[in-house]
Amino acid sequence: MPTQRKRPQDLTGRQTEALARKRDEDASRAAEISMATAAADREELETTVIDLTAKPEVQDTGPVEIASPTRRVRIAEDLEDTIFGHGNFYTLRAGQQYVLPREFADHLDRLGFVHH
Repeated sequence: MPTQRKRPQDLTGRQTEALARKRDEDASRAAEISMATAAADREELETTVIDLTAKPEVQDTGPVEIASPTRRVRIAEDLEDTIFGHGNFYTLRAGQQYVLPREFADHLDRLGFVHH
């Protein structure tokens, strides 16, 4: 976009011209980089072959321990109408043992309500 040449006394106009030139140069350089990157990505996609039929190597790590979905805990303090999850209300008494979902038992343990 051609602009008129600014007078030497017009500092703001000269700065605007310089900034516009720099912006145009930066935009053209960014376009060049973008096109080069796109060409490299396209070339990589055209030349790369991924074999999904090969079976991965399996390393024997020994027996695997699966965590139980429940956990037995003894509660340290009374908890009345405790909510855990959507619609799950619990009333727990101190000293009583409970079998609870592992996530809930771990949560109570983090908060310090499980007797150790």
